[in-house]
Amino acid sequence: MTMKKLLVLSLLCLCVAPSYAQKNFWRGLTHWTKPAAFNTKIESTLFRARGRNVPLAGPHIQITNLPNQPLVKLGATDLPQDAGILPARLLTGDESHQILFPGEGFFPPMYVPVALNTQEEVVYRGLKLYNLQDLQNILNKGLQYNKVSDDMDKKIYFSGTLRRAARYAVEYDSPQNELPVLVKFIVPNKDLLNASPYVLGWDYYYTLRNIPAGHIQDVMVLLEVNGKPGWYKAVLEDGKPVFIPAPSQVFKEEELIEHDLVVYDDY
Repeated sequence: MTMKKLLVLSLLCLCVAPSYAQKNFWRGLTHWTKPAAFNTKIESTLFRARGRNVPLAGPHIQITNLPNQPLVKLGATDLPQDAGILPARLLTGDESHQILFPGEGFFPPMYVPVALNTQEEVVYRGLKLYNLQDLQNILNKGLQYNKVSDDMDKKIYFSGTLRRAARYAVEYDSPQNELPVLVKFIVPNKDLLNASPYVLGWDYYYTLRNIPAGHIQDVMVLLEVNGKPGWYKAVLEDGKPVFIPAPSQVFKEEELIEHDLVVYDDY
């Protein structure tokens, strides 16, 4: 090999080495590093972009009218895993009332999750929340008597009638944003709570003890997602709330199942 050919070959080696080094082949890697522009595009659609590059596993909603616009994961949906973030909002009391009771009369039809209208011996509690922290507390610790409002005198009211509970989950003609919640749980008794429920009326009761989270079967919330209102079952995943779309329908009064409870007079 002539000196000229050796010089040309040396120059080629010097040019090729930096090129492969930029592709990580000379650093013990065998994959191609994606260009920064490609990564930036993914982060803008699939990652939370508020100062953290945290990948979103599955579709999420962002509740736009709560402080800090929290993100909540959607579970068990038909949406693809890369659906990104959908806008959501809490409805006003008036909006929620119209959705929950889409009709006229003293006993109008009710739009509620199918899972709540059950033959099981269960009872219901309806309440209005205004943040996700209180919802997460119910999922973690159950219903606590020291969390109820002062005018309830530390009593947890509930009913065997879904309609009765639902009326406490919304504020008629209210402009305030709120999160209607319907809770279905096992009937309290002496063995469960070490305290008796007392009849206060023909369709409602109260207890002086907490309802443990383990006795709660369903926690349903009503809100608007991507412009469409609907019911969602709230569960915990890694300590954070996840909303699962809950099959719901409009029930007539005669289609709603009521539960009569056995009430003890001593405690």
